[in-house]
Amino acid sequence: MVTTVTFDIAQSKQLSLMVTFAKAFADADFATIEHILTEDCVYHGMPRSMRWPPRPKQEFLQFAATYRGNFISFNNELKWPADSPGRTICFIDTNGTTKDGRAYAQEIMMIIEFKTEDGEIKISQIREYIDTKILHMTSYASLRYVTFLERDHRDDYSPAGVTNL
Repeated sequence: MVTTVTFDIAQSKQLSLMVTFAKAFADADFATIEHILTEDCVYHGMPRSMRWPPRPKQEFLQFAATYRGNFISFNNELKWPADSPGRTICFIDTNGTTKDGRAYAQEIMMIIEFKTEDGEIKISQIREYIDTKILHMTSYASLRYVTFLERDHRDDYSPAGVTNL
């Protein structure tokens, strides 16, 4: 499996953690991700119209591993980072191949917040803004992975013609 994370600027500790996070996700290295998240880390899948619930650390790790498990290859390219004390924002261009051989491409804007835990800077909050049209095409049509959405609201967001939900 080939994974790519590129970064062309001098990295702060925060940017370094963001790169580590992106590379670990691409490599399906969830032990590394678990280590760099605070115990009270919360993941927010955005926009709110998706109605994803906030996910505490362990729920997020399970969610991320299940999602990543649907790909035979996955690449992240980080672009245009903006770093400030306690927060880093970055555009991520991602692509890969699903287990059924379909091409996948997604544009993500990620806002990561940091705090010190046990003397180390770690990720304390993740806000991931995704292209929901692409999510529907991959998650519903090719991956058939529906646990991302609240079951009560799945019909609000299911594309026409998709069965087995």
